[in-house]
Amino acid sequence: MKTLNQFILIMYVLITFTGCSNDEGDKFLGEWVNPRKSRDKILITKNSSNYIIDRTIVEDAGNNFVIKDGSFKESGDVKGETMVIDERRKITYLKGENTDDDRILFDNIEYFKNEALERLAKKKEIEKIEKRRKEFEQEEPSKEEWAAQEKAIMDSIYAANFGNRSFKYEGFEPYMERRKQEFRIQWKIRQEREKKEFELEHPKQ
Repeated sequence: MKTLNQFILIMYVLITFTGCSNDEGDKFLGEWVNPRKSRDKILITKNSSNYIIDRTIVEDAGNNFVIKDGSFKESGDVKGETMVIDERRKITYLKGENTDDDRILFDNIEYFKNEALERLAKKKEIEKIEKRRKEFEQEEPSKEEWAAQEKAIMDSIYAANFGNRSFKYEGFEPYMERRKQEFRIQWKIRQEREKKEFELEHPKQ
């Protein structure tokens, strides 16, 4: 019975120790990518109780890829939300609203998990598609499109008057209105054509 109790006690200590050894630093583990420069990566692994930080910056040099200055492979110690490499270098873990927003900060650069970046890119693509789909629902050109068209019409009027921008263009109103009507018709035709092409490429799920 005593032996059994000792065994249970040992197992309890081991489980507790193992649970504690699942350090808070484990959240640093994995490959982190600079979203602005995908060849700038930080790989953090664990060897026993040691954390290994492997930063690699690859630069395209013609037909070859070279390791750029700034790359290193060092060990780090975790202190709270910070992984300390040495006195002047550290990695800070930044918690986001969800796991895809979690990132690390090193050398004033934010790094994200590669799979998180892929999910974020897909999310942005979906948002872009939905935004474009809503644009097809509008029945008139946007203010920006009208402004650009009116400028184009005025430029053509000025050009017809040898670039004289000080002339009075009274009497051009019917011409301006006719050009606007033509633009509206052309815009609607283009909208319908682009909408059909868009729906073929991005059918609703």
